[in-house]
Amino acid sequence: MDQANQALPVYEDPSNHPSLRVIDLLRVSTDPLDEISRGPDGEQADILLCIAAEMMIAYAELWRAVSEKKTQLSALYARNLLELFVWTNYCIASAANAKRFSEDSERDLDGLRVIVGKLAQFATQTPEGNEHVKSNIPELYKYVEQLDELVGRDVKFKHVPDAAAEIGPEMAILYKTLNTIFSKLIHPTALVVRSNHWTKDPSELINIFLTIGTQLCLSAAMAIAAFAKPYKGTK
Repeated sequence: MDQANQALPVYEDPSNHPSLRVIDLLRVSTDPLDEISRGPDGEQADILLCIAAEMMIAYAELWRAVSEKKTQLSALYARNLLELFVWTNYCIASAANAKRFSEDSERDLDGLRVIVGKLAQFATQTPEGNEHVKSNIPELYKYVEQLDELVGRDVKFKHVPDAAAEIGPEMAILYKTLNTIFSKLIHPTALVVRSNHWTKDPSELINIFLTIGTQLCLSAAMAIAAFAKPYKGTK
């Protein structure tokens, strides 16, 4: 049997799981950031700590999805790692970029409060039971129409492809290509819907996702370590 098509090995000892080695490299690379976060470059270091923590979670979930042979989830977590890799490099590039990313998170939170509040209003007015679904769909449209205006009101957000382009042409191509591939398998596209009826083992494809995700994590760890290196030995 083709080695790429074999099921991933089962690690009875969780401490020996390969994902832990990559996560440990990420953790080690971020250790100096805690000290840096208390200094003048604190906001930049703090943002990188948050991104790295999210990468650790996404990488662990990618391993879980691959071990369970879940193609859509594998693609989802691989794409999450891709976006986090872009944000890592974007925030490392300058303190201004890190500040911009931080401000976007605050805008996201403020906007989410408004949107969730509007959806909650609809939910509280919606009777329970399938017999009411048909009559309430038009009302849902009205709420969604209002939300569409709220969502599109703020155009200040930095989007991932724009951040990738600012980093450089190589990053822009990397993001565009991989994002296209991952997205085709995350969303319920015709390919995904039809693939539900396929019997072929997806191990070869999802192991590719795992390889890409691993490289993204390792590259992010190296970039963070390079960022932190000048601060070593300083207080």
